[in-house]
Amino acid sequence: MFSQNSEKVPSQTDNSGPNNDNRYLPRWEVNNRIVCKVKETADIYECRSMDISCSGACLISRESIPFNEKVHLTVYLTEDEHLDVDGHVVWTRPAQYGNLMGIMFDNLKTEIQELILDYAFEIKKDDVQKHWFDGWNKEKE
Repeated sequence: MFSQNSEKVPSQTDNSGPNNDNRYLPRWEVNNRIVCKVKETADIYECRSMDISCSGACLISRESIPFNEKVHLTVYLTEDEHLDVDGHVVWTRPAQYGNLMGIMFDNLKTEIQELILDYAFEIKKDDVQKHWFDGWNKEKE
């Protein structure tokens, strides 16, 4: 159903930033095409995802979108399947290949969360199982 794009996106070099924390909802490193529409200006930008979770995503773009700006994202899980989400910029940082932005999703429907989890499970099955089921075998021992 889903296939991961094999094109590599440059990784962050600063390991002290927002991608280095322990969150309840895990993030999965991905590289998806994203069309980002800034709600206030109606500007439209092509971006790539660095990671995604059920609560947000890290994007890289040539353009910089200001902190707290409301955006509408079309996230292409495959060439044929996409999801539409609203969110806002919670952090920004210049990077070697563009501008990194943290987007927090706003009022994400359960169906969209399930689609993100299904997508993550298909492309990063071991990571999903480790995050959600790590420790279950220890409890049984």
